[in-house]
Amino acid sequence: MSVIDRLQLALAGEHAAIYGYGVVGGRLTSKSGRALTNLNAHRSARDQLSRLIVSKGAEPVPADPFYAVDISAGTQKQLVTTAIAIEDRLSVLYAELMLENDASARGIAVEQLQGCAVRATQWRGRAQAFPGLSQVAPTN
Repeated sequence: MSVIDRLQLALAGEHAAIYGYGVVGGRLTSKSGRALTNLNAHRSARDQLSRLIVSKGAEPVPADPFYAVDISAGTQKQLVTTAIAIEDRLSVLYAELMLENDASARGIAVEQLQGCAVRATQWRGRAQAFPGLSQVAPTN
């Protein structure tokens, strides 16, 4: 998989995160401010990834018109669980992007993996060791 492919996967993940936070944030009562802050962080990451992809001569993948977001239970706890899942899925994508030799891609990956870990920790109330890395297979 090329660096462009991994960047595009991360961008697609950011598109999904933005949509997901729009759905979750609109339903959270006590933590809607955190959801909005996280939504804006993901918008910034999306823009950063898009600029890097364009600088490498590729066209950024567009957002899908719809994403499945599990809010079936509709409880505040379920909404928080969905927000955690958003961050955890992105952590895996950024951990995989860190495997690239491209310095600019790795820089974004490190920054965004850290952001995902912090946001997931805020939602969980506790830290997780090596976020995103448990599902990344080493490449040789």
